[in-house]
Amino acid sequence: MLRIVKYKLLLAGIFFYLLVSAQDHEIEKLKLQLSKSANDTNKLKLLEAIIEDTNEDSIWIPYNEQLGKTALGLIASDNPQIKLSAKKYYGSYFNNLGYAAENIGNTAVALDNYYKALKIHEEVKDEAGISTVL
Repeated sequence: MLRIVKYKLLLAGIFFYLLVSAQDHEIEKLKLQLSKSANDTNKLKLLEAIIEDTNEDSIWIPYNEQLGKTALGLIASDNPQIKLSAKKYYGSYFNNLGYAAENIGNTAVALDNYYKALKIHEEVKDEAGISTVL
């Protein structure tokens, strides 16, 4: 019986290692694509993918700041499609800030950022974004 438990623990450890390694590889691949991307709207997509693929604050928070700055810059675009996309990502930026604040127990800041995210998603009629905030 003890032998079976040890075997199961070993398998669980191997599975966990493989899962983490695969996730790290995917994030590194996204970072490489980001560094080579010349298109700002594509950068927004890659930044959000990096943010969503990791739980490590030391990784996703700096990329979220980059997401916010890039999106804010593109909101001034004359192209309505780029402007709309940028606003959606800017809403995601605020939603992520709310999540970070909530995780450290700063409810007031979290609610403020969630409210900003909700208003932006409502403005652009982004139902997926609205549902993420709620």
